[in-house]
Amino acid sequence: MWKIEEGDFLIAINECSTHSSSMTYESVMQVVATGARPAVLRFRRPTPEERRRIPTRKRKPTNEERLGRRRNRERLEKTLSYVIWREGDGPLGVSLKKHRDSLYPIVADMNRSSVVRPHASIGDVLISINQHEICKLGDKRWVHLLKSAPKPLVLTFRRLEAPVNQKGARTLDL
Repeated sequence: MWKIEEGDFLIAINECSTHSSSMTYESVMQVVATGARPAVLRFRRPTPEERRRIPTRKRKPTNEERLGRRRNRERLEKTLSYVIWREGDGPLGVSLKKHRDSLYPIVADMNRSSVVRPHASIGDVLISINQHEICKLGDKRWVHLLKSAPKPLVLTFRRLEAPVNQKGARTLDL
């Protein structure tokens, strides 16, 4: 393992390429900021030609800017919970439903023995599976992942401020 230096390129996060053709810069930054920990980050050194093209930083952020970013990160982190669903855990024990105003499924119900219960609540939103954002996967793909992907799966839930209507005709029991 060697040391990372300023100017090195982040080329993969948990074996998912960060190349601009597969992920936008904003998506990469969101995965880095909100993704499950620990994460495997892969870097590479730029070639001499690439190094000449790397822009230099014009100014350092002020203490106030750094403090503001830190507070935002901490606030976001408090709303997230991570569930590791392992092979021997049995069914997930939750009912998920799509809300008409959201791209993400919402926990509509859960049983007493749910793997999720200690970490999430009814009304929480499932935002990623193994750091793959639900909104980018589409309905069929995230359902398929939950039902058939090899375990362990890292599920990321976000607590919503105001609970949404939990009862609905279309729910998915897992």
